[in-house]
Amino acid sequence: MTGINSYFMKTAVSSIKQLEDFTNRLSLYGKVNTSLIIASPVSHQISLPKTEYLQPIKNE
Repeated sequence: MTGINSYFMKTAVSSIKQLEDFTNRLSLYGKVNTSLIIASPVSHQISLPKTEYLQPIKNE
């Protein structure tokens, strides 16, 4: 996360009205920035580093 944001919160609501009500309640504590993800083209998967990166470095 970069930029001026201090926190990241993930929530699920069933309507834009519920999202508006939720963000209005949060705004009592500070400025609220809202982003919506309409579609996620990347599947959720765990990425591990290649094993050669995990080997100790040999001193020459």
